[in-house]
Amino acid sequence: MVTQLVDWLGTVDGEKWAQDVGFRILPNGTQTLSFVKLRADTRIKLVGVLDRSQLIDAYDEWKDVLEQLNRNATNTTTKAVQVLGTANSAIFADMQNKWIQITMHDVYAVMSTWGLVSGLVVALLVLLIVTRSVSIACIAVGCLLQVIAGVLASMLWAGWALGIIESLCLILVSGLSVDYVLHVACAFAQSTATGRIARTEAALERMGSPLFAGTTTTLVSALSLCLCTFTVLVKIGVFMAFTSVWSYISAQTLLPALLGTYGPNQRRKFVSPTV
Repeated sequence: MVTQLVDWLGTVDGEKWAQDVGFRILPNGTQTLSFVKLRADTRIKLVGVLDRSQLIDAYDEWKDVLEQLNRNATNTTTKAVQVLGTANSAIFADMQNKWIQITMHDVYAVMSTWGLVSGLVVALLVLLIVTRSVSIACIAVGCLLQVIAGVLASMLWAGWALGIIESLCLILVSGLSVDYVLHVACAFAQSTATGRIARTEAALERMGSPLFAGTTTTLVSALSLCLCTFTVLVKIGVFMAFTSVWSYISAQTLLPALLGTYGPNQRRKFVSPTV
């Protein structure tokens, strides 16, 4: 049987399947069948970014097929494994029965979480140094959390799932959104007016026009990216627009409301030490 199979693989019809069958030579010099590769065509795009849930569903379906094959196999047969290949049979990686894009999604999801946490920590430290007020810094970080929640809600509204591009964008959201909140918080901290409401009004009067101009220029830049044909650039442009709009809204509504309610009544005075 093995001899006939080897002879058939040497023909014109069998030559294209030569890479799908493997043999090994026993100590007595005879050949035995080592492995047989089963190919399956799929409509899933192996190149590009796919929704994580789609990948998991497809992986589970193929896993069920694999388990059925192993259940019907004889005891002397080596168990089958699932690998991710291309049209020319080149194997990308087996990843211990996990498709490589699913593993990449897991890695980027962890990275985005750590990116958000580290970004908020750095933002808190910067706000503490610049404003020299724990209350103002905590209020500003609370507004950053609102911006992040708004961006996540916008991504869900747009039908995005947590993929590679989305995870990379989330790593940047803290740094992109902190500027708006930082400017208003600094203007409030530097105001010489007395009373929370008066200091809030002074901060908005000082930073209202610059924030609007900054938001406008950012949206124009984001629109330029949205006109690109490359999917990655389009998503980055939409993400910039989401972040800019939510940052502006938070800096003009939630942050002033919190500062006017819980912020310090007057500018902190520092007394120089006497010699």
